[in-house]
Amino acid sequence: MKRISVILFTVVLSTNSLNSYASDTNLITLSAVSIENATVTTVDKIVLRLELNDPLNNGWSPRTGLVGSNYKTQVAYCPRANWTGIACSSGSRSITDISEIETREGSVVTFLAEGFLPAGDYVLWRIYLYEVAPEMDPHDYRRDRDFVLESGQFRTDIIVPNFSTADVFVSEYVEPIEEQQEVEIQQEVEESVPEQIPTLTPQPSSGSSNNKSVTVIATPAIQSNFMLPAIKGDQNWRPLKGIKGNFENWKVAKKNSLAGVPVRFTKTNGSMITFTTAGEAVSVRYLAGKKRGSFSIFVNGKFLERIDTNKKKKQSLVKTWNNLGEGKHYVDIVAELDNGQSLAISGVQKLKD
Repeated sequence: MKRISVILFTVVLSTNSLNSYASDTNLITLSAVSIENATVTTVDKIVLRLELNDPLNNGWSPRTGLVGSNYKTQVAYCPRANWTGIACSSGSRSITDISEIETREGSVVTFLAEGFLPAGDYVLWRIYLYEVAPEMDPHDYRRDRDFVLESGQFRTDIIVPNFSTADVFVSEYVEPIEEQQEVEIQQEVEESVPEQIPTLTPQPSSGSSNNKSVTVIATPAIQSNFMLPAIKGDQNWRPLKGIKGNFENWKVAKKNSLAGVPVRFTKTNGSMITFTTAGEAVSVRYLAGKKRGSFSIFVNGKFLERIDTNKKKKQSLVKTWNNLGEGKHYVDIVAELDNGQSLAISGVQKLKD
């Protein structure tokens, strides 16, 4: 018989005192994260309980946000070996089963986030809260940050709590053999002819032939397959555009442009650019060459791919991601750089309406 145990996390959210953001006094904000069992097995269900303050009781949902946009709250873990201190280099996994609000006591409401993780040592590194106020971009809580990120800028009035209290070690589950089973196995061996005793070879269970982390990304029933866009656009794509906004540790190279669009570059590992797009595909143009690093793409908080821009020759390249699904999407570009490396992003191309 398999033993099933439950990991219970407690995530408490409240309204922080807001200084220069007087109009945002009713925001939902994260204040604490904790875990009951820091050591579990692969059959233990991870259960996070999130508490938040909803002072207006205006219909916010952990599954759809404030306006029914279907953007679920995102909770992500990173293998400890892949946590660089400022980013998850690879293997990020989400706890994706998000419940609706379960209880409400005054302005305090609770809901659950559940899921399983393969064997490994993990750190909680990211929590996304969507549409905590009307017309507001998601709030990105990250393990390495002191303050929440909103639209690529820090909200110094919203503090990120200590995430290390929710780290977890997951060991491989071993099926126990009960005493009665051992007796029956021994009797079978004694009653069998030696030449007929089968040799039993252990086989891996379905889906566990290795311990590599795999990010599963849902795709729509009808898959899109848009070709790479022309820089000036085509029948499906808009022309190349720069990414708007001020982003920490990113600079604009005014003398270095592609099709008239200034290139953004960074030399800081973990630096992030965030933008929004709509439709089933998006393209990112970047400059490759010597001493260039890598970047990871996240869409709605889910890791899609890691791109290596280190090449022997200088070149301008483009990458397209299909099957994003319909509607609005939040896209993050996260720099992954070693000492002496840089990353240059030319811009993005979006689908026509």
